[in-house]
Amino acid sequence: MAVLRFYLYKTVSALAVLCIVVSISYGQSKIITGKADTTKPKVKKLENFSEFLPHQFSADTPFTCAIDSSLEKFFYYSPQQYNFKTNLGINGGPQKNLIFTLSKKTNIDLDFDQINDFRFLSDSIKYFELSQPYAKVSYINGAKKEEGIDIEFSQNIRENWNWGIQYKKTGGEGFYPRQKTAINNFRFFQSARSKDNRYNILGTLIYNDTYYEENGGIINDTLFEYSLQKVNRTAIPIRFNSAKNTSRNYEYNIRQRFNLGSTKRTYYKDENDSIYLDSVVSEWTIPRLSFSHNGTYNLAEYTYEDQFVDSSNYSNPLPYGNYDIIDKTFTNDLVNEALVSIRLGSNDVHKGNLTLNAGAGYQYTEYKQRSTYSWGEELLNNQYFTNLYLLSSIQSNPKQPHSFDLGGKLYLDGYNGGDFLIEGKTKHKLNKLQLAFNGCYRSYSPSLIFNSYESTVYSWANPNLNDQGALFFGGDLKIPHLNLTFGTYYQSTINHLYFDELSSVKQYNSDINVFSAYAQQYFNVYKFHLRLKLQYQFVDQIGIINLPELLTHNSFYFETLMFQKEMLVRLGVDLYLTSEYFGDVYNPAIRQYLVQTQKKIGLSPILDFFMMVRVDRASFFVKVANVAEGIPYYNYYAAPHYPMSDRALKFGIQWEFLN
Repeated sequence: MAVLRFYLYKTVSALAVLCIVVSISYGQSKIITGKADTTKPKVKKLENFSEFLPHQFSADTPFTCAIDSSLEKFFYYSPQQYNFKTNLGINGGPQKNLIFTLSKKTNIDLDFDQINDFRFLSDSIKYFELSQPYAKVSYINGAKKEEGIDIEFSQNIRENWNWGIQYKKTGGEGFYPRQKTAINNFRFFQSARSKDNRYNILGTLIYNDTYYEENGGIINDTLFEYSLQKVNRTAIPIRFNSAKNTSRNYEYNIRQRFNLGSTKRTYYKDENDSIYLDSVVSEWTIPRLSFSHNGTYNLAEYTYEDQFVDSSNYSNPLPYGNYDIIDKTFTNDLVNEALVSIRLGSNDVHKGNLTLNAGAGYQYTEYKQRSTYSWGEELLNNQYFTNLYLLSSIQSNPKQPHSFDLGGKLYLDGYNGGDFLIEGKTKHKLNKLQLAFNGCYRSYSPSLIFNSYESTVYSWANPNLNDQGALFFGGDLKIPHLNLTFGTYYQSTINHLYFDELSSVKQYNSDINVFSAYAQQYFNVYKFHLRLKLQYQFVDQIGIINLPELLTHNSFYFETLMFQKEMLVRLGVDLYLTSEYFGDVYNPAIRQYLVQTQKKIGLSPILDFFMMVRVDRASFFVKVANVAEGIPYYNYYAAPHYPMSDRALKFGIQWEFLN
C-alpha cells in the first residue's frame, strides 16, 4: 500500500508540474496571423466564463453555465440545514439526509460511511471553459478552531485545452470532547478537444483524506437539556474516549469520445466579402456517429480504532476482552463503459434532433476486511465481485423548449445480476412557465454493507436478503417572474434495508410509501428580501423510516449598494426548523445511523444573524450562529445524544482572480 501511495503521489505531482510548465510557456506565446500580427494571445480574452459537469460534456459542445459566484454558495459552505441535512454537531462529521431520497446507484454500492458530501467525487467534479486564467481562494473561520480553506485554479493552455487543480480543507474541534474533524481533498483535472471536434477527453485525479474523532454522543442528556445555566461542554461525559474513524481514497476517471460525421468549414473573407475557398479558418466535425469510453478506478480504505475499549459501548460482546480495536475495510473498484451514439435529424445543434445511445459496461470489485491485534493481523473478509451490464437511452435536444431523456440499464451477470433501471425525464418551457417531470423504476441488489460485514465486534453475512425495488415519479413547476418554485413527489420502496438499535441488519418485506412536496418563494420589496423554503413529507411506516414531517429554512435580509454602487451589503437572519421526530442514532464502529423509537428531537428553532459584503470579485461574511441557544431551554439536537453547535461567531472571505 505504501509503495502504491508513493507512486500515486509521484504521478499526480509530475502531471501537475508538467501542465504548469506547459501553460506558462503557452501563456507567453503569441499567434502569428498574416504577416505581422504577433499581438493576439493563444486564447482570446472574454468576459464570460463557464463550467460544466461530466454528464454535460456532449458530442457537440458542453452544455455550460456561468461560473457560480453567488453569495449563497460561499455563505452556506456546510451541507447542514440549508440543504435539510443533519450531522453530529460538527462540520465535517457524518451526514444524514432528512429528505427521503431513493438512491439511483446501480453498480455495487461501496459506501461505508456518511461523509461523501465532504469528498471530491468524479461524477460531480466541475470542469471549466475559460479564456484566461481563473483562480478562487476561500477561507472560513469559526469558534473551536473551525476552519475551511478552498483554493482553486484553472487555465486554458490552448483555446480547446483546459486544466486545473483544487485543494480543500475542512475541520474543527467542536464544543464537546473528542469531536475533532480534519478533511483534506485534492483534485487535478483537465478537458481537451481536437481542433476539428473529432476527439474529446475529460480526465481527473482525486485524493480524499478524512479524520474524525468519535465520542458516541453525551451520556446524560439531562445535563444538557434541563440545566438552569449553561454547563461547561467539555465537562459533560461522553461515551467513547478514544475512538476515531479515518479514511482515504484515490480516484481516477477518464471520459473520451471519438466523433464521425460531416465537416463544417469556415472560410476567410476579405474586405469585399469575397471568399477564398482555399483559405480555411476552421473545421468542425458535426457528430453523426460517436464512440465513447468512460473508465473509473477507485481505491479506498476505512479504519476504525478504539484504543481504550469500554465494552458497554458495543451491543455485541467483545471476542478477546478489552483489547484495542483496529478494524480496516478496503475496496478496490474498476469500472469501464463503452457507448455508441447515433444522432438523427438536423446538423444544427440548436434545432431538433434525436440521439440514440447503446453500450455495455464491466465492473470488477475487491472487498477486504481485517483486524489488527497485539499478536498480529487477521483477515476476516476477502471477496471479489464482477458485473456485466447493458445500457441504452434515447434523448432529444435539451436546448429545445420541449425535451425528453429516456434510458435504461440491465445487469446480465455478477453481483447485481438481474437488476434493472428504467428512468425518464421531460422538460417544457411554456411562455413564463417551466415544467419538469421525471420518473424511475428499478430493482437492485442490497448494498455491500448490508450483505456482508466483518470486524472485531460486528459480523454478519446475509446471502438470502431479497432484492429491493423502488418506484419514483414527480414534477416541478417554476414560475421565474414570480420567483416561485414548487413540486410534488411520490416514492415507494419494497424490501427496505436498515439497521436497528442493536446494529443488526433488518429488512422490511413490504411496501413503504412516501409522499413529499416542497415550495420555494422569494419576495422582494424595495431593498428587503424574504426567501422561504418549505418541505413536507409523509412516511407511512414510522419506526422503519424516521424523518421529520415538516422542514423549513428561511432567510430575511436587507440588501443595498453602497459607495457609488461598488459594494453590495446584505444584513439579515436565517431560521431553520424541523417538526419533532424520532432521530436516528449513530454507531461509530460501523459508521452508520440506526433506527430508534425512544427519543424525539426537533422543534428547536436555529437562528443565525449575518452580514455579507461583496466588492467586485471579493466576498466577505460574518455571522453569529445559533443566536437563540438556551431559549427556552437547551434541546437543539443534530441527532439523539449529539447536540448542535452552541452560539458561535464565524466569518469567511473569498476572492476570485482573473488574469
